[in-house]
Amino acid sequence: MASFKEQDEGLVGVPQFDDFLTEPSDLQLGPVIGEGQFGSVHIGKYFGDIVAVKTQKRSTVQIDAYILRELSVLKFCRHENLLEYIGACNMLADSDRESEQFHTLYIVTEYAQGGELHSLLKSGQPLGLKFLCRIALGCLDALSYLHDNKIIHRDIKSENILLDGNWSPKLSDFGMARAVRDKVAHAMTICGTDLYMSPELLFDEEYTFSADMFPFGLVLFEMMARKVAGQDNFCERKPSKNFTMDYDEVRTHLPVGELPVELVDMATLCTDYEPTDRPLARDATSWMEDIIAKMEEDTLDPPEPPEVPPLDDSKLTSLVKEEKEASLAPCINTQLTREFSERVILEKAKSIKFGSAR
Repeated sequence: MASFKEQDEGLVGVPQFDDFLTEPSDLQLGPVIGEGQFGSVHIGKYFGDIVAVKTQKRSTVQIDAYILRELSVLKFCRHENLLEYIGACNMLADSDRESEQFHTLYIVTEYAQGGELHSLLKSGQPLGLKFLCRIALGCLDALSYLHDNKIIHRDIKSENILLDGNWSPKLSDFGMARAVRDKVAHAMTICGTDLYMSPELLFDEEYTFSADMFPFGLVLFEMMARKVAGQDNFCERKPSKNFTMDYDEVRTHLPVGELPVELVDMATLCTDYEPTDRPLARDATSWMEDIIAKMEEDTLDPPEPPEVPPLDDSKLTSLVKEEKEASLAPCINTQLTREFSERVILEKAKSIKFGSAR
């Protein structure tokens, strides 16, 4: 993995946008498949392959640092359990127009056919325990990779764990991620989602990679209970108890006699109030592998993944058509940051020069 430019405060600086460009003419937008706090997600096509396209509109030319940070992590981090980054393009609005125009950034990633883990848990579908533990193992593999490369995700939650068509997990949403030069990151603006936030982040204290293990432990409890945190008072931490976990209350939501003791112990240790008492991601990965090896196979078959929405080419929107209303950023694509498929490589090589990933 390539190194990031380090800053004096021990945190990674954000890259320049021109490090991430891809040609808008290669991208077509389909219908919206998701809405978020900072934009919407479309299904689309890139060289004919189905992709996901996150669109983020803004009124200023400058791209927010958190967006560039997400692009940086997506580009430089390559792991089978991290969302696959394909490219991005930036469309600048026509400054000559009198009415307010919005600049738009398009971030292209692989399409996660299985959707969010959060949605799967809320669906009420019968789910095998070993099936869920394998998803948890993939998440731990991804966290181990990030932590080995000194990156803290800082926003782990079931909504940010996507699933592909084979139910393999993909960690996503790296807008809050930080890469640290030292083992400890200094306190800073509160980030993440309150319900999943570790105590040290919640109280704006110094934190380490164990800040990711706390929300992972909550997700593990969610998998065991087949419900999401905050639902029916499940895994809620209250100010009257200094935001500590009420494990007696949590256990009332878990299926009696169906869970390996070691699995409950892992989730309990991961959500320990004291960061130093939580396991490292690498240790938890080995632990989960041992737990899975001892488990019997599920009697339930994995659920069928959601169908891919039909994409009628006649109804897809080409970004090139929007050039009449928006001008491209004053730079061109000089490399693909990601080889999406052999066919894409061959077709792209005919028209542009490739550079090595940095």
